[in-house]
Amino acid sequence: MDKALSDLLDYCRSNNRVCPKNIYWNAFYSLLPYKQEKRPPPPLFVPESGMIYDSLRQLRLSDQIYWAYANDAIEKCDHFLRSLTEDQWHHLVSSSPVYDLGNGC
Repeated sequence: MDKALSDLLDYCRSNNRVCPKNIYWNAFYSLLPYKQEKRPPPPLFVPESGMIYDSLRQLRLSDQIYWAYANDAIEKCDHFLRSLTEDQWHHLVSSSPVYDLGNGC
């Protein structure tokens, strides 16, 4: 895996981060390149919180980061996500770990 990609994925999971809060997630989504026939996965806005919803949101953000990487937009997406303050992120509610659904576990 590319270092820039793995570093950004690690950063987005550190400090119990889940995903950007809605307004910032929409802004991030607008940075993702797309073609008319193929779009990146949209943000996952669900009103509930909890481990399963946080896992799904974290997985969706990871999907979007992979999309950015595959479409040569990793640098601008990295810059945007790292520019967010901690209060602009959703964080895990409990200390329970979020399972990495992206690795087949």
